[in-house]
Amino acid sequence: MNYNNHVEVVSTALELEKKKDNLNALLQKKKQERFAKAMPQAPVCKQAHYVDPPIDPEVKFSWLRMLLPALIFIFWPIIYYIGFTEKAVTH
Repeated sequence: MNYNNHVEVVSTALELEKKKDNLNALLQKKKQERFAKAMPQAPVCKQAHYVDPPIDPEVKFSWLRMLLPALIFIFWPIIYYIGFTEKAVTH
């Protein structure tokens, strides 16, 4: 093999290597275009809003139920005092 033949083989090998590198780069670019993942969406901060539950009373309002304890606590000491003083006076 002479020098000119050797130079021709090496230059052909160099050209083939450059072509191979270009094709590999093109292949990677095509793969990225075809199989690229979508960019993730930015997280959104959700806020909780408090809503008061509706009030459904199971027991209906009654004036008698409200006033009965008040009458007992107001008149019981008066009745006790009257009964105690009558017994104290009679004895």
